[in-house]
Amino acid sequence: MALDAKDAFPSMFLAGDRNLTNGHSPQSGILELRPQWPAGWTEKIHQNQGNVGTADGAVQQFSSQFLRRGLQTSGNSSNRVALPD
Repeated sequence: MALDAKDAFPSMFLAGDRNLTNGHSPQSGILELRPQWPAGWTEKIHQNQGNVGTADGAVQQFSSQFLRRGLQTSGNSSNRVALPD
């Protein structure tokens, strides 16, 4: 679940699959997604792809490449995601 999603930025990520990664370890259950970090999907589900719900209510399946592109155009330089235990 995203912590920074706002309706003013409809392309910001709101929710996504649990196989999300950024190349860094989560800090206190929070994964920060920044355009300059290697955001992507693990192999655990969806064959290195994942589903993302955005603040405007849309849901899309992204490859790692399109996930990074989506982060660059989300309207915010950082998307923080709370991960489940």
